[in-house]
Amino acid sequence: MEKFRSNTGSPARTRQSLLYSYIRVAGFLSWFLIVAGAFAGVWVGIVFENENLILCAIIGAFVFKVISLVIDRKLAQLATAKDEALFKERIEIREQHTQRQLAEMREKENKNVRN
Repeated sequence: MEKFRSNTGSPARTRQSLLYSYIRVAGFLSWFLIVAGAFAGVWVGIVFENENLILCAIIGAFVFKVISLVIDRKLAQLATAKDEALFKERIEIREQHTQRQLAEMREKENKNVRN
C-alpha cells in the first residue's frame, strides 16, 4: 500500500492496481465459497439422510455462489470508494502544490518590482 501513497504514480495506474487486487481477492473468494458450498450441501444431505448428494452439492454451491456475488459487489464498491478517496487526495495535493508555486512566484515578482 505504500506505493499507492507516493506522488510518483498516475491516478489511472493506481486505480488499475487497486481494482486488480480486489478482483484477485474476489476471484479467490468466489471459488473458495463454491467449493465450501458444495461441501456444505453434501453435509446437509448426509445430516438429513438425503439420497441424492450430488443434487445437494449443486444446490449448496449455487447458494454459496449467490453469497459470493453479493460479497464481490461489496468489494467492488469498496474498491471504487477507496479509489475515489485516493484520487481526491492526489488532486488536493496537486492543488496545494500549485498554490505554493503561485505564492512563490508572486513573492518573486513583488521582490523584483521593489528592486
